[in-house]
Amino acid sequence: MVFGNQGSYLFRKIISGRHLTILQDFVALSDASFIQENLVKPLSYLLERLPPSDTSGLQGFFVIDEASHLVRDKNINLLVTFRRVLSFLKKLPVWAFLLSTESSIGILHPANELDGSSRVQTHSMLCVQPFYGLPLDLEASEKFNNARTKGIEIAKPLKDYNSRSHMTMLGRPLWAIYRRLDAEGIRSTALMKLLGGKNSFNPRDRNHVFAVLAFRVSLNPSMRTPESSALAQVQVMGHLRLIDRIDVDTARTTTCTPSEPLIAEAAASALENNWLETLETFNNQLLLPGLLSAGLVGELYARMILIMARDSLTPLVEGFRYSEHFSVEKFLRTLIAPELLSTAPTAEQLLSAFECASGNFTHFTATHHKLDIRDKDGIQELLHGLLYSHAALELAKGQPHWDLLIPVYFGSPDDNFDTRKVSAIAIQVKNQKERKAKWGIDPESFEVLQNHGNPILMIQLELGFAQAAALEVQITDNIYELRVVGRGVKCFGFLNEKIASTLEHTFSLSPPLTIGLEKQIVDFNERFRHHTWSQRFPVDVIAPHGGRPAAQDTQLVTLDPGIGGSLGKRTSEECNFDSPPRKKEA
Repeated sequence: MVFGNQGSYLFRKIISGRHLTILQDFVALSDASFIQENLVKPLSYLLERLPPSDTSGLQGFFVIDEASHLVRDKNINLLVTFRRVLSFLKKLPVWAFLLSTESSIGILHPANELDGSSRVQTHSMLCVQPFYGLPLDLEASEKFNNARTKGIEIAKPLKDYNSRSHMTMLGRPLWAIYRRLDAEGIRSTALMKLLGGKNSFNPRDRNHVFAVLAFRVSLNPSMRTPESSALAQVQVMGHLRLIDRIDVDTARTTTCTPSEPLIAEAAASALENNWLETLETFNNQLLLPGLLSAGLVGELYARMILIMARDSLTPLVEGFRYSEHFSVEKFLRTLIAPELLSTAPTAEQLLSAFECASGNFTHFTATHHKLDIRDKDGIQELLHGLLYSHAALELAKGQPHWDLLIPVYFGSPDDNFDTRKVSAIAIQVKNQKERKAKWGIDPESFEVLQNHGNPILMIQLELGFAQAAALEVQITDNIYELRVVGRGVKCFGFLNEKIASTLEHTFSLSPPLTIGLEKQIVDFNERFRHHTWSQRFPVDVIAPHGGRPAAQDTQLVTLDPGIGGSLGKRTSEECNFDSPPRKKEA
């Protein structure tokens, strides 16, 4: 097998961080005449005739692709034999790489205590630390690390972001192989890979549903039960989910769904005309059994409706039509019900401000790092990078003011990209059931987005009101604020009654956010959430009269039966016991 510079460079980087101890008993066995004559000497003869190695001392490596073929029906004899043969070559400057996208990780590299070798179990011999990280965006990385090609990529027009070369450049290097196909052929191949080798999407198959939605609205298994761990394993083995980390001692893993524009395009094609059945399967087979880490209440609902509204704008054209850029004005008119828009006198002024703005997001991806509001240039590059990758951003827990960020562009899609014309839709999701007269965000919070005076849109989604439907607009200079109160068809015009009802079920299954006295009590029970005595023992929660609570006050901590019922059904993941809830601005 022949690898280009990218593959060779990657293997050498991996080797540079790995060390192997030579054991005397294996060295002695490798000196046996049979092994010397049939393995060591022929390989040495070959290595001597290869070009000189670099400073790493590496002269060659074997790459065993699809190493799952070394294991059949959990019979690991062939794998053990292969490992033993490799151990005879420890004196030679040769490495072997076992690559697999299908096999069981637990068989190819079990936890140390489960390894078939007693030497590994007793730590008298340690296996080479496994390497599970597979780099994405290799072609894009090469271009952005070359001054000439970086300039070309930064200036690339927005309309070219859904070209074949661009769509296959981002994500796995595999996609470049299919660049010779037309858009339909590339999309079909990507969808087949996403669905574990199946040619058509089954909206009643929970593995298909998770795979497709994870690449669009950012989903993660809860990893708190054997069933959710099994879901993650299936997704890694057959549905393009990646491993983040594996503990070699305990075999515990964390996984992620990466941002890949081509897979999001394929997932969008699968969801077309299948949203209703997909959401029903999502609710009944994934959310209800507690298999997902759904995050805070409302944010999942918000990501769903934003993606569905975006899909409603898909044009009937050839090419990667699900990744075509769209008018932000049309997106807003699709998202918000026309009847609701007509109730706000300044709504048309807001919409006209975004008439020339374009968006192109096809999926949400998540970040665990808070935005640095002092770094205007960094935020501008982030927004450009999101447009470049067809992505919107789920912001980190604890991020002030905003929960979701959608990039928009005020330049012409046909001209060279002008980074000065990047802006954003910043979205705040609220779930309180008490509507406050005063609303909006301090204009100073938008300063980081005001690099070049482009209009900025802030959407506040008040999702705590199931029946209400109201719209308010505020305009301050180039800052446009939109407050939507309620959920369902009266608020979001693209929904039909059946999908709205199913989404209502999705909303009810998400973990509720505690407020008021209940939130105070929950916060109080996080013993060292606060560090001073007065903060840890607040008199207004425990003893409002400076001593024993009065009798009439004891009723305040009696939970509503409906709330108590829902609390009894929450899983530990849903309650987020291992991390404090995200702070929300008033």
